[in-house]
Amino acid sequence: MDLTVLLPALTSVLAALFALALVDQWRDRRHAFQAVWAVGMVFFAVAAGAEALAVLNGWSEPLYKAWYLTGAVCTAGWLGLGTAFL
Repeated sequence: MDLTVLLPALTSVLAALFALALVDQWRDRRHAFQAVWAVGMVFFAVAAGAEALAVLNGWSEPLYKAWYLTGAVCTAGWLGLGTAFL
């Protein structure tokens, strides 16, 4: 597997694992910032996964929209909001 596919694919998996860890922490402690950060990490995982798929199969309009919306628009906002709640 090419490194240009491997890096975003691993990033997507790691971001999803971090999101699960944050949800687990939120269930135990009920801090709002953990839930908000989990949403941000899910957005980041989707964006990285979209990039990995695009490298494998080429960009399509729905894939680009998913990548742009989750990666460029939603991720920073949700992670920043979680920091504000902290």
